[in-house]
Amino acid sequence: MSLLDVSNLHATEMFDSLSMGIVITDTKTRVHWVNTFFWEHYSFKDEVLLSASLNNLTFLNDHEILTDIHLEQFSAVQKWTGEIICLTSSGENRLCKTTAYPMTDEHQNQDYYLFCFDEVTNSEGAFDDLLKLTRFDQLTGLPNRAYFIETLENKLREADLNQTFLGVMLIEFDELEHFNSLYAQDMDEHILLELRNILQPMLGDNMTLARVANAKYALIYEDMSSTNDIEKLAQNVIHLFAEPVVVDTHLIYVDLTVGISLYPTDADCAKILLKEAERVSSSLQKEGTNQYGFSHKLPESNVDNLLQLSSDLPAAVENGEIYFLFQPQYCHKDKRYCGAELLVRWEHPQLGSVSPETFIPIAEQTGMIRSVTMKALMEASKMFRKVEELGITDFSLSINISPSMLLYSTFVENVKFFIESYDLAGKQLRFEITENVLTRNLTKMVETLEEIRSMGIGIEMDDYGTGYTSIKYLSQLPIDTLKIDKSFVRDIDKEPKKATLFRAICDMALALGYEIIAEGVETESEDLIVQAYENIIVQGYYYARPLRDEALLTLLSSKTDP
Repeated sequence: MSLLDVSNLHATEMFDSLSMGIVITDTKTRVHWVNTFFWEHYSFKDEVLLSASLNNLTFLNDHEILTDIHLEQFSAVQKWTGEIICLTSSGENRLCKTTAYPMTDEHQNQDYYLFCFDEVTNSEGAFDDLLKLTRFDQLTGLPNRAYFIETLENKLREADLNQTFLGVMLIEFDELEHFNSLYAQDMDEHILLELRNILQPMLGDNMTLARVANAKYALIYEDMSSTNDIEKLAQNVIHLFAEPVVVDTHLIYVDLTVGISLYPTDADCAKILLKEAERVSSSLQKEGTNQYGFSHKLPESNVDNLLQLSSDLPAAVENGEIYFLFQPQYCHKDKRYCGAELLVRWEHPQLGSVSPETFIPIAEQTGMIRSVTMKALMEASKMFRKVEELGITDFSLSINISPSMLLYSTFVENVKFFIESYDLAGKQLRFEITENVLTRNLTKMVETLEEIRSMGIGIEMDDYGTGYTSIKYLSQLPIDTLKIDKSFVRDIDKEPKKATLFRAICDMALALGYEIIAEGVETESEDLIVQAYENIIVQGYYYARPLRDEALLTLLSSKTDP
């Protein structure tokens, strides 16, 4: 029985044929639709059902149980199941297996909840029918969008537990409805079925295919060794549909775009991973069809080189090609070098020096960023030990931490292990994060950063001013130091507006209780302007270029002025 306009919700007619109670509500559990069985079978005592809260209907003798459902569970598309006593229209109490699912109306972009009340005396067949209706696409038999996201959430937990890499591929076909006017009204459905038949033989055991919208198929790719795996699959898909598709004796050319998102580089949530892949696909369609793209773009470079770097990176971490330099930091107040930033470098045996701007994104997308970060922590431990041998005990060392590292559930435990095992407790160790952490799960980021700070590790916001951090979010982040990006320092002695902006950032940082580090000081005149403002630590080529460890130790022990 339709109570509000739910005409765009799929499968309501099929729900109406089931011999169990079906109720569709909005996200506040206000009733929008019930099936005939529910309307005729359960008692409402003449209640006005329209927009009533499901929790308040008197047919639920145990209605307080539904009140205990934590609706935030549905944000991850997880079902809720319980047993509830329901009052029938004949006055009998019946024990019902009650299950709640999230639903999305793609046409109206509206979220709903579907509740089913299945009396335990009913056959299992009715419940199985419901699962098919709520979890699988009725045309193709593939998992639907809701079930795809539920499955993806489970796969993400497995990937996190096993520390493996996962990708989501969104395959979007263009203007299939156009063929309806050329051949038959339901030609697009025939095409979609044939597209499914073509895609399925390409799938490996570590892949899951679903239909997530009218002309969109999505794929989960588990246990990838690198981004090369999913990239090769995307290339194969594009190549496969370069040939015409035979549908009902017709030769049909289809256009498509493929969007790819990666875990944990691009997001830590199933819904966002899928939407990121969809965003990439939509963006590609504006440039032309029959191409693929990543959400997290690799740097512009020779493709063959990127593939080689991706393949060579694991060995490079182990054999010493990956090494570290130290960018000294100078304190004007104490007139001495007080710390350094740890910088990672790669000297490739064939390609020579590889820029971090090139290999860090590769490390993030292949999962090798974990090995690089752990090696950086070991290097920090060695440097603290050497500095203490010089009798210096108030030296700080900063390590850049990728946002993707903060999403790993084991990261905090790994850091604890290094602190305890590599004599880092009590050291002035600092983690640098960038503003793009705010594009991830902010709540989880804050929790992780607070755990890190509780270990005595300082948090620095790196390159401040180049991203989109608002003052509101900045005040929420548990950080200790603001590093002002070099773009605000370069030519500050020549551009009065830069000097004014630099001063405003300093005032804000001091008001929030943050220490300040100015990056990119390269000339004496820039340094004079910067140090005139506040008690600021500076780093840049005017004081020192990045140094090897022995050169840094010499600088710390013998030099106090630039």
